[in-house]
Amino acid sequence: MKPVVAVHFSAHDMASIARFKVREVFLLAARRQFVVAGAVVEGSVQAGMHAQVWRDGQVFWSRPVVGVEFVDRPAINEAWVCLVFAERGHDDVEVCQAHCPVGTVVDVREGDCCA
Repeated sequence: MKPVVAVHFSAHDMASIARFKVREVFLLAARRQFVVAGAVVEGSVQAGMHAQVWRDGQVFWSRPVVGVEFVDRPAINEAWVCLVFAERGHDDVEVCQAHCPVGTVVDVREGDCCA
């Protein structure tokens, strides 16, 4: 993966909130991190922001983004943006995969908003 500072894909400035569409969730075991890979569909993402999954009008899952990287997928002719998260527990990846299946749109916000 290639580290980046910030990624912006929007016609208007939405620095405080972005929307990110999930394509894959995977573990980086050697780095004790996991990744939510996909595409920024609105706004900007950068390290220090917080990814959130909403259920029934409330934040159900929230984690701080520790890095933003790219991964090339030449087999499908795509490059994905990767939100990188620190592993907090052995089941972080499984929980994230369960609540962020392919196609899920995740909010990514500035500020201290993690559960």
